[in-house]
Amino acid sequence: MRRLTTLLLGALLTVMVIGARANAADTYDVYAETSQTGQGAFVGTGQTTAIRAAEKFINRTGGIHGRPVRFIVQDDQTNPQLAVQIFNDMVSKKVPVILGPGFSAPCYAVWPLVKDQIVNYCLAPSIHPDPGSYAFSASVSTKDLALAGIRFFHMKGWKKVAVLDTTDATGQDGDNIIKENLALPEFKDMEIVDFEHFAPADVGINAQLARIKASGAQAIITWVTGTPFGTVCRGITDSAIEIPVFTNAGNVSYAQMAQYKAFLPKNMYFTALRFMGNTSAEPASVRKVQADFFAAMQDVGVPKPDTLNAVPWDAILVVVDALRHLPENPTPKQIHDYIEKVKGVPGINGFLDFTNGSQRGVDASAAIMVRFDVANTAWIPVSKPGGLPL
Repeated sequence: MRRLTTLLLGALLTVMVIGARANAADTYDVYAETSQTGQGAFVGTGQTTAIRAAEKFINRTGGIHGRPVRFIVQDDQTNPQLAVQIFNDMVSKKVPVILGPGFSAPCYAVWPLVKDQIVNYCLAPSIHPDPGSYAFSASVSTKDLALAGIRFFHMKGWKKVAVLDTTDATGQDGDNIIKENLALPEFKDMEIVDFEHFAPADVGINAQLARIKASGAQAIITWVTGTPFGTVCRGITDSAIEIPVFTNAGNVSYAQMAQYKAFLPKNMYFTALRFMGNTSAEPASVRKVQADFFAAMQDVGVPKPDTLNAVPWDAILVVVDALRHLPENPTPKQIHDYIEKVKGVPGINGFLDFTNGSQRGVDASAAIMVRFDVANTAWIPVSKPGGLPL
């Protein structure tokens, strides 16, 4: 009887140990949605790589509540209808927070569904959530990125601008933010001398460029991303247009430059994020976060991260910080309320402040202007934070 009792106790202890190990190994799942295929594939691929890098970094630094984090990333194929389907599925499963979508059109599609049933941290800077809402938007807003670019052009003396945008959600956002910024007193002596549009699937824009040449424009703003950016680059080069051009940070991609460098216009500028500037001038705590980011990307085989990797980074860490400090199964309201109080926390583009109603934590001071050095495959800063020329 004593032997049987000993055997039973041993078996029970074995089961308890195995169970404890299993529980300790249970993952803490966080859900994300990116555009890994379709028109936004180049954006979604960069974002997904950053999510995988963050997963390794977070697990090296303790995971969440002692459990390894696992990011479950779904592909919305740059399809707004599929994005809505994925989003509604997350809501039905009572998921408290979702990172993504990562492209403008899918983000706009899910935005009206957010309400207070889930925290949605869109990874496309083009979304401009209402203050206090359960929707957040990653990185510098497109309006502040455009502000940096317009300020740079203004300080350079290029005050007659033509606008060349697509007819999709990205281009519509570009139309709005460019007009809003040019209405600021700072730019009262600037004017739009021509406004041109083309469909994302168009392969030729000769007519639009001919009108721009005839308009007397001193510079061009083109708020396009991905394949349409290639169309713009080829069209401007083929048309022998040599006036300065600036485009948005969504094109600050090494992979994209590998495709377009042969016909990149000579005077092309890009809005970009502050981490690509002179990091030695940053406060020590910001440099530490930047170093962690660079090391994490190096760990997944990306020695030179670009904007597409950087946009989701702070968003991921803000959400993880909330999950680490809140109860193990937090409500959307708890996550929302925690993020809204974040202030003075270092990020890769400066200090984050969500207490001002921005729903993103950074402003135009986190944006700079860059050019691409084709010969050395490098992004070269040409402005201070906010767009003031160097």
